[in-house]
Amino acid sequence: MTFTRLCRAIRHRVVVRFVVGVGIPLTFGLATMESAKPAPWVVRFTIDDYATGQVSSDAAGKPYVDYRLTSEPDVEADPCVDSGNDGSYIRLNRHMSSAPNEPITYCEDDGPGGDSRQFLLRIEHQAACSDMMNDPDIEVTTDATGCTLTWTRKPRITFSNLWGRKATSTTVNFFIAEQWRLSLSGEATISYPNPLDTNHRMVTWTGSAGLFGPNEVYGEVALPFQMTFKRLKP
Repeated sequence: MTFTRLCRAIRHRVVVRFVVGVGIPLTFGLATMESAKPAPWVVRFTIDDYATGQVSSDAAGKPYVDYRLTSEPDVEADPCVDSGNDGSYIRLNRHMSSAPNEPITYCEDDGPGGDSRQFLLRIEHQAACSDMMNDPDIEVTTDATGCTLTWTRKPRITFSNLWGRKATSTTVNFFIAEQWRLSLSGEATISYPNPLDTNHRMVTWTGSAGLFGPNEVYGEVALPFQMTFKRLKP
């Protein structure tokens, strides 16, 4: 076979078989390489202490850890925390499997043990706080100027570009129950605590967020925060 024909055979055949040395076959499967998928990434993160921060952790100093993370023996995974494989969201009370046509069940109600994790949100808006008190999937403590969200059945955080290549900013949304959310009025800054480790990122926001309810837009509220993320293999 001429060299040209050999090249054509390699290009068009799915599997190419070579002989290395004498009687030692080596099979190179192109289809196998294309179909192989890397293991998903999972996330560990903290909501950091931040001067004037309006977003805080439900357990100061304790990281939020995806339930699938078993590669770090000294880190305790949270049974209810679930980070999307593409990095677009984090759920702190993950969905559990449910039967067809049946309501979705949540980890803290029907999970493998352990309570959901929560983010605590300080909301300086009395009308919104009053309306939140009437939502069965939200718990708040009120005071003279607003309230602090202490529990919701569906605590989620979404990102547009948290793990983008060389990303410097991302949108962030905090979802509260089914029809409440806080959406930043701009994009939070992404920085790299260790410039050599792109799987370690810090997200910082110093401005406000739009507060949206089931039937009303409440306007802007202050929402500075800082979070630190680590992306790992399970």
